Amino acid sequence: MENIEIARLFSDVADLLEIQGAIVFRIRAYRNAARIVETLPAPAESIIRDKGEAALVELPGIGKDLAGKIREIVQTGRLGLLEELKKQIPEGLLQMMHVPGVGPKRAKLVYEKLGIKTLDALEKAAREGKLQQIKGFGPILQERILKGVADEKIRSARHRLAEAEVMKAIGLPWIPPELRENRGEIEKRQKQVKGITILKSAEVDILDDGRLDLDEETLKELDVVVVSVHSKFNMTRDQMTARIVTALQHPRVHILGHPTGRLIGRRER
Repeated sequence: MENIEIARLFSDVADLLEIQGAIVFRIRAYRNAARIVETLPAPAESIIRDKGEAALVELPGIGKDLAGKIREIVQTGRLGLLEELKKQIPEGLLQMMHVPGVGPKRAKLVYEKLGIKTLDALEKAAREGKLQQIKGFGPILQERILKGVADEKIRSARHRLAEAEVMKAIGLPWIPPELRENRGEIEKRQKQVKGITILKSAEVDILDDGRLDLDEETLKELDVVVVSVHSKFNMTRDQMTARIVTALQHPRVHILGHPTGRLIGRRER
């Protein structure tokens, strides 16, 4: 398990704790731990192997509890706390917090104030002007959220069409993109097709901070991972570069998609 993967898990815990309204110092502890782990001079796995867990406890901002969680991730590839938190929060809420302009705090607000817990409900509320009922949600932010939801839907639809065209070209029915549910179906189709190899792949969003918008368990099942930026194009050059470099450091990433971000006739960069 690479340091950047461990850091992502800690960042996810911080986001979910923020949605739950956990005490600030606990949220901050996981965000700090993510930064510390990501900048370690050596892989956490090798530190534990060579010097023991105690070497992590000595790091400022880690301590015994977080060091134990790092060991858990290194040894099992998972973090029980994160999985428990995900069970306590509606799945749609997790998607909402990645829409540009939303984030954990605002996802929590729209859920508490308006009962919104899906992307469709968020889009409907934005179109009807209901988001402006919440303090801080002005018309500019409302439009930004609308665009973010729309971009996600367009991207998803484009992927489904592209996948359908590929499957049609090789004479097979299209398999929807629920990777876990359809892994067996893909393997079944592979046995029916001779002379070519069907790879399990996906194009994955690069989030604002360089994380990938797909869980580690699913990423592990993919043969090819393409990562792309689909939102927040108004970042500075340095911010965007750091965002993309962080994503490309993920050990399961193979390809950077449309690096210029240009859409002919719609977006020059």
